[in-house]
Amino acid sequence: MNDRPEHPERRSSTTALVEVAQLDLRYEGCRLRSPAAEARLLSAIAASGIQEPLQGVDVAGVRILLNGFKRLRCAQKLHLATVPFVALAADETAGIVWLLRASNDHALSLLEQARFLDELKGTGGLSLAEIAQQVGRSPAWVSLRLGVLAELSPLVCGALFDGTFPVYSYLYTLRPFRRLNGAAAIDEFVAALRGKNSVPGKSSSWRTGSSAARSRCGSRSAKGIWPCRCNNSRSCPRIRTGAASLNAGWSRIWSRPRGSWSAS
Repeated sequence: MNDRPEHPERRSSTTALVEVAQLDLRYEGCRLRSPAAEARLLSAIAASGIQEPLQGVDVAGVRILLNGFKRLRCAQKLHLATVPFVALAADETAGIVWLLRASNDHALSLLEQARFLDELKGTGGLSLAEIAQQVGRSPAWVSLRLGVLAELSPLVCGALFDGTFPVYSYLYTLRPFRRLNGAAAIDEFVAALRGKNSVPGKSSSWRTGSSAARSRCGSRSAKGIWPCRCNNSRSCPRIRTGAASLNAGWSRIWSRPRGSWSAS
């Protein structure tokens, strides 16, 4: 039985203004970058300031950031000297556990969850069973995410986390080809399309679906970006329409001779 609380308690809800230069960014690599989302956020912060405090842990006066890296980079671009910060816990392990238990609220992706779980396993020294108990999930939930992370090559992992290759496209369309074509072929494919604006999965049809599909879908994704967040992901017409477009795009590129892959 999953006894995970919907809203885990924080160590303190007190928000303090901290200097940007004082934040420890050791966990920045655990979070995915999204240049498009960051550009929208930059405009919002320029107009209204930072509305939600950055989150992390305060360990002996060292403020370690866990959540809010996009906001921080926007603050740096806007030359802001201070940012609002709230401490979730008194140590890194407890702070990471808090984020994972509240991942629905903070919309951590599968890969971000995997990176933090790996930190608990490595730095925290927890076993798989201990991690599962701490985050209120099943051992299978933890094992799946650690397995996905372990199979990523450095090249693919870098492309996914720096935002130059779409995560959803890799996980749900390209990844199944790994067993058939091998890791080297996947690396070559990602390298060929990395950073290309016309990569399948970034097209308008994938992001929005057809107008008919949108009208049949009972919910909206955040800012109109895929995937749809309705609870019926297997039959959602928006997802089916976008996935068909995406699969067709990958198939056209995969059918080309190896070495001639491109997004054109």
